[in-house]
Amino acid sequence: MKENKSFKRKLEKKQKFYAKVKDAAVSLSVKKAISKKKRLRSRQKKMKVYDLSALSELLPDTNTNEQSSSTNNLKLNCKTRRKLV
Repeated sequence: MKENKSFKRKLEKKQKFYAKVKDAAVSLSVKKAISKKKRLRSRQKKMKVYDLSALSELLPDTNTNEQSSSTNNLKLNCKTRRKLV
């Protein structure tokens, strides 16, 4: 009878331990899922901020040739500075 009682106690202890481990694993997986959702939401918000397609539609079209020539005029190196002075 003593062996039977000790066996039952050991079995109950193991069952309690496994229940605790299972609860901990479930809570960790839930926390992980929640953090993933938060990261996804924040990433989506950031992507909305960087979406400038609506802005580009509103801006007037400019010729690329005119832009490149104006940028060349704005570049100042030693020689051009000397000429200006």
